[in-house]
Amino acid sequence: MQTAEVAIRPVVKIILKPDTEVLDEVVVTGYGTFKKSTFTGAASTMATEKLQDIPTMAIEDKLAGSIPGVQISSFSGAPGATTSVRIRGMGSMNAGNDPLYVIDGIISSSGLDGINPSDIQSMEILKDASSTAIYGSRGSNGVILITTKQGSEGKAQVTFDASIGLSTVRKQYDLLNAYEYATALNDIRGSSTISAEDLEAYKNGTKGINWTDLLTRTGITQDYRLAISGGNEKVKYLISGNVLDQEAITIMSDYKRYGIRANIDSEVKPWLTISAKLNASSLHKHNEGGANWLHVTNFSPTMELKDPETGVYNTDPYNMIGSSPYGEMIVNNSDSYSYNLNANLTLLFKIMKGLTLSVQGGYDYDNSPSYSFRSKLDSPGAINSASNTNALHNYWQNTNNLTWQKQFGDHSFTAMGVWEISRSWDSQLKGTGSNLNNESVGYWNLGNAAIRDASNSYTEFSLASGIVRANYCLLYTSPSPRDKRQSR
Repeated sequence: MQTAEVAIRPVVKIILKPDTEVLDEVVVTGYGTFKKSTFTGAASTMATEKLQDIPTMAIEDKLAGSIPGVQISSFSGAPGATTSVRIRGMGSMNAGNDPLYVIDGIISSSGLDGINPSDIQSMEILKDASSTAIYGSRGSNGVILITTKQGSEGKAQVTFDASIGLSTVRKQYDLLNAYEYATALNDIRGSSTISAEDLEAYKNGTKGINWTDLLTRTGITQDYRLAISGGNEKVKYLISGNVLDQEAITIMSDYKRYGIRANIDSEVKPWLTISAKLNASSLHKHNEGGANWLHVTNFSPTMELKDPETGVYNTDPYNMIGSSPYGEMIVNNSDSYSYNLNANLTLLFKIMKGLTLSVQGGYDYDNSPSYSFRSKLDSPGAINSASNTNALHNYWQNTNNLTWQKQFGDHSFTAMGVWEISRSWDSQLKGTGSNLNNESVGYWNLGNAAIRDASNSYTEFSLASGIVRANYCLLYTSPSPRDKRQSR
């Protein structure tokens, strides 16, 4: 965008100039690239500059409000909560509506989990039927293509970014305090419901529960990112690491993410370039979801927190049905982990001028164990229980791409043939137990349970596909713009 100062006069002549830099931008479309000036499909691009202007800890947040036709929503404000991404709305009522994620040419089952936002060079979002034409039914909900950064020629560059943030409840609900609530109970249920002694204690603040204060805190978020890149005309490298530690504003709930990436590009021979990319990450969610806010806002402030003899947390005797929201967070716990590995190796053969063959092999691995434990101290009559679940995902992909490009004066021609095979297999094992004899080990020993159950599952699929595509472009230079004026 250009700005200029002009004098006030009846007629102002404005001539629009084409932004040739934008027209020369490259759009990644899955198995090839196009200049934006020659691309006719519906795609949006977020380049490095725009990504850096949006400092977020989750990649999905960078898309919010930035790409037309893309809707980002979250059903929870908890750290690490799953984010819903919809491209041009929902396409199905029964099947999934998540887009297909492709990272450096390899399909990712775990979406954008475990990816350091600082490692992304660009994101392309394919939104129309062209994504289905390229990826088949897998691309029916749109495709998000992620291209990660590469090293650059020159001296080694070290980049370190650290940020620390605080989160707190900006405004609390306007609820009755303990004295006001006790007075209301006496008005509704009779003056003997709350004794005069307790009523005075609620008034002077020596008794009573503020559930919001009890269950919230100032959450501290720490985000550290380190990257080293460099190389020469033959070999370029990028190595990066990321540590994220995020506390929720609710007690006993947090999220941790650790990641490391290595990208190496080497021109082994004038006719052969090898590119290797590896990303490994570990994610941990503790007590995901936080407190039960329906109970936090509705539990009576005039009840006793727990039984002083048994240590069991009380239920609400006046208003709400269910377990104490504070007791649930203190004596129960859950942990979910995700260990991700995404790797690929690409061999690019320059057979002759304009003719290249790309052979790519990729592997995507995700191991996601999760554990939960419920104590008998949760509420009167509660049955203690524990569960262990482990989900394992494996996926490999081989893509072979033969591309021919030729320029004849103002005529440009591109032909491409792709053959791709892939295989995916998933397994899950789950064990549960209740009536535990010993709670000291939490969820780790299901043998303590009087009642036990177990289940497992296994799925597998393979896919082979071929693509042939040809593109012709006539480079047309428009004449000088006509001089158009109008009085209003």
